Amino acid sequence: MKRAVQYRTVRRLPANRSGRDFVLGDLHGHTTALRYLLWQVAFDVRDDRLLSVGDLVDRGDYSEQALGLLDRPWFHAVRGNHEDMLIAVADGLLDFEQWAKVGGEWARKLPLELLASYAGRLRELPLALMVGAPGEGFNLVHAEFFGDDAALGTGYFSEHVRERMLWGRQLIGGTARASPDTLHRGLSPTYCGHTPVERVQRIGAQVFVDTGVFTRTGRLTMVEPATGASHSVSAADAAMAGAANWPWPGETEHESGPLGVTR
Repeated sequence: MKRAVQYRTVRRLPANRSGRDFVLGDLHGHTTALRYLLWQVAFDVRDDRLLSVGDLVDRGDYSEQALGLLDRPWFHAVRGNHEDMLIAVADGLLDFEQWAKVGGEWARKLPLELLASYAGRLRELPLALMVGAPGEGFNLVHAEFFGDDAALGTGYFSEHVRERMLWGRQLIGGTARASPDTLHRGLSPTYCGHTPVERVQRIGAQVFVDTGVFTRTGRLTMVEPATGASHSVSAADAAMAGAANWPWPGETEHESGPLGVTR
């Protein structure tokens, strides 16, 4: 039997008693769409938190801007498979051209030292976030997780389980060998991305929130776990509104926000 390997895999956050939590689907460098959504919901950097299911980079135009979110105190993320690929390229374990074919082209001209710096930052990302008390809160993983809160919270995952958390598509693809209720017994609502869906979709305890912003008809989506409210915008609509030039919340003294955004 293969011995389980311990990673810095799980991070716990307390319940947000003073503000709102928003779960963000796969960003893929589309920070213009994110700027639009944050202004739309009147995101308050003093009390609100933005929680990402990973895949911050690749495919969009602003992967480096997306990585910059990791330095903001109101932003928290799990590692996605695209972050894992960046790390593998920096470590010499994955050929750059393989990564470029799935969205890594943006990094072709990056100095190696900068790529290594980004990889170091991404190594700090956990595979799972657990928010609030067990049974009362919610979780985030990138792709899927089969088990309960206790198993997720141990922080000990075999290579097989780790692979599923980053790359798995059995649940959304309908190929899992057991029913979602069996696979997720004792698991709090768990938000994940990785596989684009037309709209937010729940299967068992897992809620899929990647609505494919990088695709022609896709959108970037944020979900508010406390209310179930969903907010989304296409990359094209956000660009048309001029959101690429809007400041991040907390970076302007003008609380009214950009013109044309309903708050």
